[in-house]
Order: sequence, then structure tokens, then C-alpha cells
Amino acid sequence: MTKWTFALLVLCNAISGSAQAATIGTSAKQFGNLASDSYASRVITLGKETNQITVASGETMTLHAGGQSVSWTFFESIEPQFLNLSAPFPNLEGAENVWMYIQPSEVYRAG
Repeated sequence: MTKWTFALLVLCNAISGSAQAATIGTSAKQFGNLASDSYASRVITLGKETNQITVASGETMTLHAGGQSVSWTFFESIEPQFLNLSAPFPNLEGAENVWMYIQPSEVYRAG
């Protein structure tokens, strides 16, 4: 993805709704890419009680928190991944208190 495509996706995401687009951290590229809201299979609103999110490999979802929003497609992962949500989304309100579990991909399973 070029920096112009990335910039256009961020701009479109910000314009498409009243929510402000969340800042993407430098480690985010290890886990996936920005996506259009229309591709999201689900929307999760982070609240004070949110402490864990389970994500399927390859899933596209939208995260909302504190007036910010980000839609993201997670890469297919061979191994399960555990990360703090503030790593890919550093300014998403409440992200530092949420752990994400990315399930291993069915695509890479032998059987």
C-alpha cells in the first residue's frame, strides 16, 4: 500500500462518519490494514468494561471509542497472536486496557 493510498483511506474513513479516525501506530502493519467501514463484519464499541476482544484471522471489524473510529482487516495468522490494543491503535480511548486475541487461521491448518 502506498502512502497516498493509506492517506486516502484515512481521509475517507474520517469523512464517512462523524467519528474521527484513530491514529494508526507503527506496529499496526504487522497485524493488518485499514479497511472501509462497509467491509466490517462487526462493530465493537470499547467501554470501561471491555478488556478482551477475540478476532478471527482475516476478519474485518470496526472499533469505536471516545468519538474515534477505525476499520481494520487483520492478516491471516499461522500462530495465535496476543496484543494490547494500544500497540496498533495508540490514541484509541481505552485501548491500553484491552487485550486482543487473534485466532490462528483456518487457511493454514493441516488436516
